[in-house]
Amino acid sequence: MIRQVGEGGRRLVTMSAAKVHPNLGRGLRSIDEPTPLRVLEYVVGVPVLALLLWQVAVHWEELASLGPSLVPWLLVVVAADLVPVRMWGTTELMMSFPVLLAAAFVFPPYLAGLVAFLGPVDSREFRRTITFGRALLNRSNVTLSVLAASWVFHQMSGSVNEWPAVLGIAAVSLLVDVSINASLFIVGAHFL
Repeated sequence: MIRQVGEGGRRLVTMSAAKVHPNLGRGLRSIDEPTPLRVLEYVVGVPVLALLLWQVAVHWEELASLGPSLVPWLLVVVAADLVPVRMWGTTELMMSFPVLLAAAFVFPPYLAGLVAFLGPVDSREFRRTITFGRALLNRSNVTLSVLAASWVFHQMSGSVNEWPAVLGIAAVSLLVDVSINASLFIVGAHFL
């Protein structure tokens, strides 16, 4: 997960791109999002959320039994996202990325996707400096990349218990995760 933050609160980018006016603290009215970006937020966000909710409904009994085991994963994702690492310039790497990738390997896709949707923390959501659509896109981007990585991992019969044979499958899954995540990030940034 990559997040870009600007100097003085002028430009913030997380998975998608946004222009935020200098009066950042005044809430949602200060955000100026281009129409194509707003369309992208819902074209991506709504189907991903619908897919996740459908999978949760289909696997409800399994979720009920495995649900408590997701709590520690969610807590680790939240804690990891509270300490982003600056990579270059104004770009940050969110530390939940390796945790979410590990969840993709350990859990079936819908459970990994649930952790990916519920777990990541973006303080801008709490400060109300990004719209609901932007938050939905950011979460959906992470969820879609983790869902796909988990699906690929399990379709290729990956098992974390088969070390080091699992490394190739894990590498393919990582490539899928990063490709989806970066693609949606780039498309969102293009709409600025």
